[in-house]
Amino acid sequence: MLFIIFLATISACKKTSNFSYTKDIKIEILLSDDEGFDLFDPESYTYYSPDSIKIFYIINDLEVEINNPLLKPPRNFYVNYASERYRLQLFPNHEVSEEFPVTLIKLNKTITDTVRCGYERNPGSITCTKVWYNGDIVWQKNTPDQARSFEIIK
Repeated sequence: MLFIIFLATISACKKTSNFSYTKDIKIEILLSDDEGFDLFDPESYTYYSPDSIKIFYIINDLEVEINNPLLKPPRNFYVNYASERYRLQLFPNHEVSEEFPVTLIKLNKTITDTVRCGYERNPGSITCTKVWYNGDIVWQKNTPDQARSFEIIK
């Protein structure tokens, strides 16, 4: 009888957690050449194939390639088509040990671009507030609902 009461007591106890963590870090990159050709468009003669793109985070001064099949997307980026343009959707490095974490975008075997982000960190969230691309500031949060999107001309 005591065993049944013990089991009933244990099963009645529920652990509930109200903790949630919000990451608002995704950035959208449009990439064009000097002539205005979309470099993520498969029809472009200077196309960067998503299959050739690799993402690396700099963590403790080491390049760490991002490829985790359990994540969606597994390489922390995807290319989509919206508003008549192809766009690279990137989930950049947000390592808490770095003030301005660095992400390397290896577009192919010879071209590597650098993304550095500034973040607002709170106990339950992290939000990207500033983006540098190859050392130049390309986006800064001015309004709460502002899209984190920018175009790079190569």
